[in-house]
Amino acid sequence: MEITEINLINDQVENQEGLSGSEKLTMMQALYDRIEAIKEPAVLARILYNYGAALYYNGNTERAYQMALDAYKMADEHDLDDIKMKVCNLLGSINSGMSRHALGLDYYHQALQLAIARGNTALKGSLINNIAILYSLMKMYDRARAYFLESQELSQKDYNYFNYFMTTHNLLDLALEQNEKDRVVFHYEEAKEVYTLKKDLHRYKGTWHLIEAKYYRAIGDYDAALEKLEETMNAFLVDDDGNGISEAHLEKAKNYLGKGDFEAACAVCVTVAEESREKGNYELERESLKLYLTIQKQLLSDQVLKDPDRMAIRLIELDDLLLKNLFEVSVYQIEENLEVELRRESRERSDRLIENMRFIYEISKELSSEQDYHALIKLIIEKLKSFVSFDALVIGLYDPERALIYDRVAYHNDKIENSFEVSVENKSSLAAWVIRHNRDIYTGRNSHLAIDDFEPVQMNFPGMKIPYETVYYAPLVVEQSIIGVFSLQKYEVNGLDSYQIEMLRAIASYVAIAINNALKTQKMQLLNEELANQSRRDGLSGLLNRRALNDDLMHLVSIGKEDALSLATIMCDIDYFKEFNDYYGHVEGDDVIRQVSEVLMHSAEDMTPYVYRYGGDEFLMLFIGKDEEAVHSVGINILNGVKQRNIQHLEKGIEGMVTVSIGIAFFDALIDEDDVLKGADTALYASKRKGRNRVRAIHF
Repeated sequence: MEITEINLINDQVENQEGLSGSEKLTMMQALYDRIEAIKEPAVLARILYNYGAALYYNGNTERAYQMALDAYKMADEHDLDDIKMKVCNLLGSINSGMSRHALGLDYYHQALQLAIARGNTALKGSLINNIAILYSLMKMYDRARAYFLESQELSQKDYNYFNYFMTTHNLLDLALEQNEKDRVVFHYEEAKEVYTLKKDLHRYKGTWHLIEAKYYRAIGDYDAALEKLEETMNAFLVDDDGNGISEAHLEKAKNYLGKGDFEAACAVCVTVAEESREKGNYELERESLKLYLTIQKQLLSDQVLKDPDRMAIRLIELDDLLLKNLFEVSVYQIEENLEVELRRESRERSDRLIENMRFIYEISKELSSEQDYHALIKLIIEKLKSFVSFDALVIGLYDPERALIYDRVAYHNDKIENSFEVSVENKSSLAAWVIRHNRDIYTGRNSHLAIDDFEPVQMNFPGMKIPYETVYYAPLVVEQSIIGVFSLQKYEVNGLDSYQIEMLRAIASYVAIAINNALKTQKMQLLNEELANQSRRDGLSGLLNRRALNDDLMHLVSIGKEDALSLATIMCDIDYFKEFNDYYGHVEGDDVIRQVSEVLMHSAEDMTPYVYRYGGDEFLMLFIGKDEEAVHSVGINILNGVKQRNIQHLEKGIEGMVTVSIGIAFFDALIDEDDVLKGADTALYASKRKGRNRVRAIHF
């Protein structure tokens, strides 16, 4: 095949000349199969890029990533900046979808620098839109909106109506995410106007129908939204747009949820999660799993859900991946901001200031790597002590809902102590003044403060002595939101010079980023612990489930063998439970399960934490190193406890009440897990054969 013919195919694929996704993929696969015979680096790099883009469009993320990396290496090695610019854009999108946010930002910025240098305003607008999408994924909504609006303006100036249309779609998504219905309507009308006027956009009717569906969901017309989603799916299927199809599926789940059709919503979420995982689109997988588990919480039951424990565990894995990438992003932000600051300061400031900036650069990287909040506070103190002398340091967090500065930590006399909370309305607190005015303050020689909206300390803090003559206070700000305050204080008058004040201002911004990330980590870890705990619990009874039993039994058998401790089980089931369900219904049956579970937990609370719903109406308890008589007493207590509940069972109950049969198994010899479960089962059925509503113990 001649080079001219190869370039013609690349042109067709790049210029979107009426080709579907599968047609592009087929054409590029054919070129890639002949790549060994092609020697020109520019042609090779272009084939690799277009093949990677076609793979990504069709949902083959992993292979697309490898093609794009190969194209990047070749373009970089041979200084092919035009191709490198496009490849960086593709790599940014791929890494964003795989939750590698820092890497995605890096590639987007590489592409943006090349686009600016080469005057490519069309790609510049598209890249700014992509950067905004990434910030939106990271919940940095103010920054995302600013970038989207900038992209819109650039696209309008450049008459790039496609990018204007796509950016408007993204602004609508952002408004939906923040539940801002007025903005959704505004951006829908914007998109409708440009789509109606510009006929070239009609080949993107799948995206337009998706916008319509989102608009209808926002105004609560779920049936209209679902109709539009059918049109969306048909259009994306024609275009072979794998990513678009997945997004439309998830949108369908949100509409089912809005209609109250939880089962349909769950089914779609499971499908999207599984398909996204196969494609390597972890962001979409994570979003579908979060929606799935949100539905589970609303139902307060797992009866209609498919394998909720596995879904919760997978979400924990994705959250861990997101946490890892979150810290990469914070490091990237710090490095990016500091590099810019260093270049500016090197022109305007003295050698001393540049040396200080280098110091900040180093400690900022260390701060960003510390994930534990309390360890981070110690690290901040340690690093600042090596930078500037001070007699006290104060850090406090700000809660805007309560208008309160809380978790205040004060370091003085070589000790870290918790300090009192302060209302932001307190007129004698410098910390409160800083938050009210969102600006830093340095007392310097001002021993007697004369600033607006500030009252003498003794007026609101009677009897307090303030020994510090020099006080510097700064708000801790992330994404234009105040998250806390930071202060250095000294006994001497005018204890900080102008260079140190400038450096403290810079340090405060990086301290804010590090604290914000540590707090996010702390919050996500608590969420993960909650999810992990939920994955071991049965949704109906509140008892431990079979998954927890499998883990715990292996552990307890191992301990029993190592320490020569006795092992015992109590297994029980509800007598004639099927007949109860048939007569009274499943709602009443569920209530019986819950009541029996409460009896088991109450009876076992001083003896063992290992109480499980074994399945259906069967329950199991494990005891290690417990006296046989005490275990037998637990069985008797369960039997009597259920009777005392006086739950009527007129269909086939014993004396007209719900009762249980209990089998106790004592294991005298060393055994394995299967032997324990078989023994427990045998003991239970021995009890039932004796006539039910009784306790029977067997030694093995």
